[in-house]
Amino acid sequence: MPSIDDLIVKRNIVTDIIRSWPKGLLIALAALIGQGIGGAVALLGGLGDPALPEGVDIISFLFVRVITGSVLYTFSGLFFMRIRLCRNETLLLGLAFNYVLIDMMNALEGAFFTDMVSLPQSMVTALFESMLVGFLLSLLFRTHGETVRFKNRVSNWKSTFSTPELVLRLTGAWLAFPVIYLTFGALIAPLVMPYYQNHTFGLQLPDMSVIISLQIFRGGLILLFSLPFIALWREDWKRFILWFGLLLFFKDVVLALGSAIWYSPYIRIVHGTELIVDGFVLALVYAFLLVKGRV
Repeated sequence: MPSIDDLIVKRNIVTDIIRSWPKGLLIALAALIGQGIGGAVALLGGLGDPALPEGVDIISFLFVRVITGSVLYTFSGLFFMRIRLCRNETLLLGLAFNYVLIDMMNALEGAFFTDMVSLPQSMVTALFESMLVGFLLSLLFRTHGETVRFKNRVSNWKSTFSTPELVLRLTGAWLAFPVIYLTFGALIAPLVMPYYQNHTFGLQLPDMSVIISLQIFRGGLILLFSLPFIALWREDWKRFILWFGLLLFFKDVVLALGSAIWYSPYIRIVHGTELIVDGFVLALVYAFLLVKGRV
């Protein structure tokens, strides 16, 4: 049962998103331009031309991509303001956040579970997009008042653990991702397996050994690039679950699944429900292991 304080926080999040949405829209449009530049560079470099599945209307896709992206970038900007970094560090963190946590995490998943994603091409395309996103996040979502230096805050966070304790907690947080992913993935497998077996919508299913190895790697990747948000968080650990869980929701469900308009509503609802649970459970694990009692 959420407390009154939690309900107020949720209400404020919605209000802030509505007020800041034009900024997020501008960043989403810039991200699209960055993707276009990156795609051209990748094509010139012989890495292939990014293409949508056959029969998908490109105008509809671009429209949905901008709308879903605008919501994600609005919330991301509000999140960045909350951790109160200086402008230059916000730019670098924004670039890394967009490149790794959004684009590369999705590209890795797409490269193995669909036949539509070229990983080298995605790496180049995402770089140009992420540079524009990082710059605009730092420009449009400036922190007013006192800011913190990244190095100082991380040092303070690390000092609250002994070295063996920190290693154990980080290992637990790292391995939590594949455990969560595989557990909830197994629960929905009967509902979506026929689509993967029949290669519907370009879906495919790699060997289980590949799936496990991939998720262990992705678990390390998401933890590594989430650590700045964890170390810089200065509020209650329960509020971290809300904010970080919503961040994962907006990037994985709203942007990634929301803009995949070639998938049926059924696939997006089933996988979207799974990803919502995945994200908030992962946020809970991170909060319990790495945030609780540290702020």
